[in-house]
Amino acid sequence: MKSFTFFAFVFIFYFFNTSLLQAVDSFKIRSKKNDLGALVYSLEGAKFINVITKSGDSRAVKTGEMVQVGEQVQMKSGISCRLAFEMGMQVLLDSKTIIKILRGSGPNQNQAPVIEQKTGRARYYMSPKVAWSQGKYRFYIQAKRAVLGVRGTDFIVSNLENRTMVHTISGEVDVALSVKDLKRRKLLPLEEERYVSVVGNEQKLTQMRRYRLSVYLKKVYKRQPSWKLMMEQAKVDIKSGGIKKAFHRYKQARWDLGFDVTAESEDFEEYESLKPVSEEFVRQKTQEVKSQVRDSLQQIRDYTFITATDGVQQQLLGRF
Repeated sequence: MKSFTFFAFVFIFYFFNTSLLQAVDSFKIRSKKNDLGALVYSLEGAKFINVITKSGDSRAVKTGEMVQVGEQVQMKSGISCRLAFEMGMQVLLDSKTIIKILRGSGPNQNQAPVIEQKTGRARYYMSPKVAWSQGKYRFYIQAKRAVLGVRGTDFIVSNLENRTMVHTISGEVDVALSVKDLKRRKLLPLEEERYVSVVGNEQKLTQMRRYRLSVYLKKVYKRQPSWKLMMEQAKVDIKSGGIKKAFHRYKQARWDLGFDVTAESEDFEEYESLKPVSEEFVRQKTQEVKSQVRDSLQQIRDYTFITATDGVQQQLLGRF
């Protein structure tokens, strides 16, 4: 009887560990680089945001989870969100805004992230020391009718029905009609407290104009009240290093579960859809496996695959 009990324990231990490892392994990605996207840093108006994967599936992403490269964020009415990139850029998304992450910052932050802002309004904020280092852009934005190379600290991009507008709150941002124009320096350096717009399908930028910052921000905060507090938190996180700490925690969680967060792979497959691995995910998988083990033990008892006393069986079941 003792030998049967021992084999039962071995079976349970092997089943539990194998099932959990298979569950985690099923979410691994194979790519040229482990390129991180944007971390969902804070949310207002909902517990999650809707994300469309590269395969066209929809998934819910909560605070502390990652929007991967190639995925698209679709904001619903009444919801606002703050995304953070590892190199320091923070993005505040308005209701009904759609953005897509085209490129991340690379495993060693050795490339400039690129996002496509398809619709809606978004506010971008980062340290000017990070934005314009060694004369190179550290972040690019492809809006509906313009392309931006980020140099400065704080600005808002609005894709309206018939025009795209850029308002610089502090610092500077370079605005062009295309990526080619941006690289050829055929652009408009948009200065602090100025705005520019591209109307309809016109292939030209309007002249840079001054605007009243206090009046403009009052309208923005009336439309999206949560942005005011989000911006205060964003500035604190820049000074305190909160963004770096958040990404360190995310990387550490993936490392603990066997994900390589720095190495490059030799194959050139595109990124697959990745469900973020968090403590809650591991806890949920653990409970599922425990439940399966309990069911297996119950079947062992019902069909008398092993001959053990009721006391031993209850003791086994009590462990799970």
